[in-house]
Amino acid sequence: MSTQSPILVESLQAALPHRPPMVWISSVISADETGGTCEVDLDPNAHYFSGQGIRQSSPIEWMAQGLGYALAVGANLKSSKAYLVALTDVEYCEEATWKEWNDSIKTGGRVQVKVKAVRVMASIKMVVGEVMSTEGQLLVNAKFKVFVTE
Repeated sequence: MSTQSPILVESLQAALPHRPPMVWISSVISADETGGTCEVDLDPNAHYFSGQGIRQSSPIEWMAQGLGYALAVGANLKSSKAYLVALTDVEYCEEATWKEWNDSIKTGGRVQVKVKAVRVMASIKMVVGEVMSTEGQLLVNAKFKVFVTE
């Protein structure tokens, strides 16, 4: 099953071990059996913000949650759970770009999270992901592993 219509994550909460306020993905924009695209509506009061802006670990969590929700929709795994188990590579944009972007979103905004499982070994999925600004600027890309119960 794949989708091209936005789906709010409230209907997918069984797919992740988190509950609000730790649910950081807002909606699934598109999904298929390998991953998809999600959005985060940035809330300055959310736990992913600190006094200086977005915590650097937050985009990793966005990607992990994004994969869980995308698989819940695209692979119809609504009763499974996804857990981040390893981070193998992370690249952030230049420090000046990160600071400029953080300054621009202090009152809200949105980011897009794209994730794709590129290799599957039983319940472990090797994933590539990226977080982009609404202007299309790459902020973070990563490779990580997720354990998915099915």
